[in-house]
Amino acid sequence: PELLTTRGNLAACLQQKGELNEAIAIYHDVEKLELEILGEGHPHLLTTRNNLASCLQQKGKYYYVLG
Repeated sequence: PELLTTRGNLAACLQQKGELNEAIAIYHDVEKLELEILGEGHPHLLTTRNNLASCLQQKGKYYYVLG
């Protein structure tokens, strides 16, 4: 889980720098692994999904945020 947290932090840094495509890719990877390792409904997974939605919204991909 610590590695996933670090990767999530990296994605957040990239998002703040405006490197949205890279951040989205990392968020997707982290989300997939957290779902497998931690399970649906785990607080870390929910945080990652929130961060991913924020990044997608920032990029203007509202369909993916709502879907």
